[in-house]
Amino acid sequence: MSRIVVVSGGGTGIGLAVADAFVRAGDQVVLIGRRKEVLDAAVERLGAGALALPADLADE
Repeated sequence: MSRIVVVSGGGTGIGLAVADAFVRAGDQVVLIGRRKEVLDAAVERLGAGALALPADLADE
């Protein structure tokens, strides 16, 4: 069963590793982060199972 998974901070580090694990399991991943360029690079690395959504989730 394929799921849609949202990963905040998914462009680098632990978030990217988590996103990678979900994509390898066959899930669709939405990466959220502040830096579009970093997210775009992550999507290119992860492939068709990933989508970038630049956003700042900080509570201001």
